[in-house]
Amino acid sequence: MAAFKNNKIIIGALAAFGILAAETAGFAGHPMPHPGFRHGPDPLFDLIILGARHLFIRDGMFYRKGPAGYVLVEAPEGAVVASLPRGYGIRVVQGVKYYYFKGIYYVRMPDGYMVVAPPALTAAENKDEFRTVTCKGEVAVTADRLNVRSGPGMTFEVTCLAYKGENLKIYQESGGWIYVELPSGKLGWVDKKFTQGLDQQPVG
Repeated sequence: MAAFKNNKIIIGALAAFGILAAETAGFAGHPMPHPGFRHGPDPLFDLIILGARHLFIRDGMFYRKGPAGYVLVEAPEGAVVASLPRGYGIRVVQGVKYYYFKGIYYVRMPDGYMVVAPPALTAAENKDEFRTVTCKGEVAVTADRLNVRSGPGMTFEVTCLAYKGENLKIYQESGGWIYVELPSGKLGWVDKKFTQGLDQQPVG
C-alpha cells in the first residue's frame, strides 16, 4: 500500500453545463468557466488526480476528458474515492471483504475506498449471487450498547458491540434482525428494534 502514498489524489466538487454525447457512454460539454460538466439534476462531480492522470467520477463511474467531451474509462487501480455510490454492495472472497459496484472492486482505506484488481473467483463464486449484498440504507443505534452477533438470533455468538448514536449500514434483514456494517468496518447481525432508520430507503 506504501506505493500509493506517492499518488496525489484530490477530491473536489465541479459544476458546469453539458449534454449527453452521441458517443456511447460519454459526455460532451460546451466551453464554460468551470472545468467540469453537468448531466442530470445533480451538478456535483469529483475530480481525481492520480499521478499525471486527471479523471472525473460520477455515480461510481470514471471518465476522462477527450477531444469531443468526457469518455467512460476503466476504473484505475489505486484511485481513492471518498465515498461509494448508492447501490454498492459487499462481497467476501476467501475471507477478504470487498466493496463492489458495477464490476469495480474497492477495499476500505483510512481516507476512503481504493480501487483494486478484481479478486480471482472460482466458477461457484461467480454464480453465487447471495455473496454480494447491496447496501439498503442506514440506521442509528438507540441502545447504550448493542450486541453484534454472528447470526440473526440470540443464540449466535456476540462478536463485538455497537454504541448509541453510531450509524450502521444495512445489507440484509431476517426475522427482525439486520445484517450491518459498523463504522469500524466490522460486519454482523443486530436486533432491529434497538435501531432507528436514517433515511427513506426500505430495510430488507
